[in-house]
Amino acid sequence: MDRTAKINQIIDKRKPLSQKITQVETNLRNLTDELYRLEEHRHQLLSKIDDSATQEKLQNLDFSQFQNDISKNLGALSKLRERFSRDTLNIGVVGRMRQGKSRLLQTLSGLTNDEIPSLPGEACTAVRSTVYHHDGETYARVIFHSQDSFLKEVIHPYFRQLKLGALPTTLDEFARPLPNLLTGATNREMIEHLRKYHQDLSKYRSLLRETPEVIQIRKTEIPQYITQNRSGYFHHLAVKEVKIYSCFRNPDVGKIALVDVPGLGDTKLGDEELMLQTIGQEVDIILFVRRPDGMGDQWQKDDTDLYDKANQVVKDLPQRAFLLINNISDNVQQSDLCLTFKDRIEKKLEPSPLNKSMEFVHCEIADCSSYEESSQVLERVLDYLTNKITEMDEKYTEIYQVRLQELQGLIQVELQKALKCFGQERIDSSVLSRFLPMFNKAYDQMTASLENLLKDLRNKREQEDISFKNKLEEVLSICRTDTGLPDIEQIENNNSVLGGYPNAYYDYLNKIRANLSQHFLSLDEGLKLSMKEVKAQVGDIFVKYLDPLTDARQEKLIEAIANLIPQELIYQQPSKIKFGFQMLAEFELSYRGLVQHRIRQNLDILTPNESTAFSLSDEPSAKEVLDILRLAHAKVVYNCENTLEDILTEPSQAAFAIVEEFNDRIFRADGVKDEWQTFLEQNKSLIWLEFKQIEANRKLQKEWLELLEKVSQCNQPQLIQFLNV
Repeated sequence: MDRTAKINQIIDKRKPLSQKITQVETNLRNLTDELYRLEEHRHQLLSKIDDSATQEKLQNLDFSQFQNDISKNLGALSKLRERFSRDTLNIGVVGRMRQGKSRLLQTLSGLTNDEIPSLPGEACTAVRSTVYHHDGETYARVIFHSQDSFLKEVIHPYFRQLKLGALPTTLDEFARPLPNLLTGATNREMIEHLRKYHQDLSKYRSLLRETPEVIQIRKTEIPQYITQNRSGYFHHLAVKEVKIYSCFRNPDVGKIALVDVPGLGDTKLGDEELMLQTIGQEVDIILFVRRPDGMGDQWQKDDTDLYDKANQVVKDLPQRAFLLINNISDNVQQSDLCLTFKDRIEKKLEPSPLNKSMEFVHCEIADCSSYEESSQVLERVLDYLTNKITEMDEKYTEIYQVRLQELQGLIQVELQKALKCFGQERIDSSVLSRFLPMFNKAYDQMTASLENLLKDLRNKREQEDISFKNKLEEVLSICRTDTGLPDIEQIENNNSVLGGYPNAYYDYLNKIRANLSQHFLSLDEGLKLSMKEVKAQVGDIFVKYLDPLTDARQEKLIEAIANLIPQELIYQQPSKIKFGFQMLAEFELSYRGLVQHRIRQNLDILTPNESTAFSLSDEPSAKEVLDILRLAHAKVVYNCENTLEDILTEPSQAAFAIVEEFNDRIFRADGVKDEWQTFLEQNKSLIWLEFKQIEANRKLQKEWLELLEKVSQCNQPQLIQFLNV
């Protein structure tokens, strides 16, 4: 298999791993969300729990540490995912200013100073650029900053470093006059950079949008977007990154990209952070470029700083780093100096204190401006890359997989501690030991109170019901005053209209009968009032214990309790006490059931053609009709009074009967005490103050356990696994 095919195979093999990492990232974010909710709930519990032992256990928990750990791992996984999702293998070219980095990129890619500036005396490349091997015409894709990323990544570092006060949050705020600026050699250069961004804002502001804009440009336009310190160009100030697609001078390199990693030593802030980000995410192999000074040179602190910074983000840097010592002269003295540099790295000479920790896969000496020499270096790098990258990827990813597994185990240990914060057995035993005595007391008191009421009703069941009697007297009084009897003139008129006194008489009988029966209908109110009073007495018995369950009072309490009791309190058995309360709530005494048929028998006197009705003489007069109507009316009222006085005790008898039946249903029937115990136990936290805090703690415990279970489900080992280790 040739190298190009190998590179394609490596890239194809990486893609599934990238997809697995994407899913793990999603799972970790879900875990973070659940840990956040759990930690928030823990803080709330500390102010709600009154048990000191539980409080201490909760205080000893700390899930926020895991959120921080997950956040760090997500950052690392994001870099891994981006690395493995690329369509190229990338070689990062790193070096301080004026070491030959840009010259090497030009030599390998065939680009010129226009596309990769390499002018003497200054750092000319203003943005990060990546050069991709591409068959065809050279072009570039320019990625601009969004307004937000421009402020945060470009402008804010200056404000922080120069201590300029409040950070601008909009471009309009940045456009305002800058605060008084500090002085000093380094500060002066930083200030000049910031002033350029500020003074030229109007020239590039239109390129900064709400979301990053991407454009494609021709080769001839590239300098406008990547070159700084070039008169008339301001576009580069808004550019975040440029991707250049060019045909490399060696077309057999395959899917390879060269990343121009920003150098150090410039006072343009953000370059160091950009370098670390680029090395961590964008490159697979790092090629450090160092040019010894022909006037005499040795390893500098800047060299080791550059290496150490790269080592921060690439943990296996010694297996990924090459060193190219740039020999730009055929001068023997220069060549000897390059060899000395190489020997110190390869430990053939005693290394200086500065470069003891610097390790590379291989050190090469080559002239960066020579295509032949640079190509040989690239060939060796590519050979190593294609042969070793899969192994390096596995070792590199294994580091992060092991970290996640260790983190998963630590979270699981903390979850086990969290499960023991509440003592379930302690809560249950406390509830049981307190509830049973309270229940028995309540049950006995309710039973005794209902028995006492029943005894009182038994004693009164042969007594007249006062409410019914009072209503009867009221109705009889109305019947005697509102008789509905006509006067003589009305009778005469009716005689003329109906064609005779008999017809007028029959007509008035019907009207008077209807008037009387209407009055007697209001006896229904008295009967209902009687039962209302009895139900209120029964309701008062249960107020002490069942009052907190409902706002209903007196007779309405009976129906409310009936609705509160479940259909089953004992498994698969219809509730007996619910039936009892429903029965009492629905029971009524009514006029139609108790009185109406008795009244109707006495109303026959006022019914035409009935044998009991009074008859007129053969030659009746209006006065005779009125006298007979008065007599019939009085007779009916008298008879009704006598009849109803005989049933004045029936409401009392009915009250006793229904309450005794009620007592049988809810207290005397088999198994009802168990039902009462279940019902009161279900509502104990509402009935007894003592159980409110216990029930509140139980609820808090339930919520706590549910949150722990959610975290546990998100913390399953398979959810954080993207590599078999």
